[in-house]
Amino acid sequence: MKIGFRHIAIEGPPGSGKTPIAAALAERLGAKLMLDVDFNPFLTEFRHDMSQSFQTQIYFLLSRFALEDDLKQPELFRNNVITDYFFDRDEIYASITLLQDEMLLYRTLYDLLGTRRSLPDLVVFLQLSEEEAIRRNSGIEPAFLKLITDAYNGYFFPIQRRPF
Repeated sequence: MKIGFRHIAIEGPPGSGKTPIAAALAERLGAKLMLDVDFNPFLTEFRHDMSQSFQTQIYFLLSRFALEDDLKQPELFRNNVITDYFFDRDEIYASITLLQDEMLLYRTLYDLLGTRRSLPDLVVFLQLSEEEAIRRNSGIEPAFLKLITDAYNGYFFPIQRRPF
């Protein structure tokens, strides 16, 4: 099926259904499915000790950058591409997990790599309630899930509407 978008990114907080929705959309559209990084050797330690976040974030950043390089391959764009991630996801997580000095170093690297990324034509942002996020992510602390959800909402909706 021909659509007006070459690259659609599905994004949202943990448990929002990114991968199943991306897979279903790719199948429906006959598009190539590209999935986010599925392994990070630092993630287990990070889940037990958030002070280990710098190496976790750098690993994700570099791994996602490698995926971005794959997206630039001309043969991928003969068809549509659906991803279950958006490159900026990494910055969203870094903004809530890194210390100020770590964030300065991270941001320098992010800015260098980010200039060479391929931007999707469409980003679909998935949301879910705080209660549903907690239910779907029993291995993640509820307070951390709230931080992630708030960071996503701040990224995608930077200007909060004020009541009239």
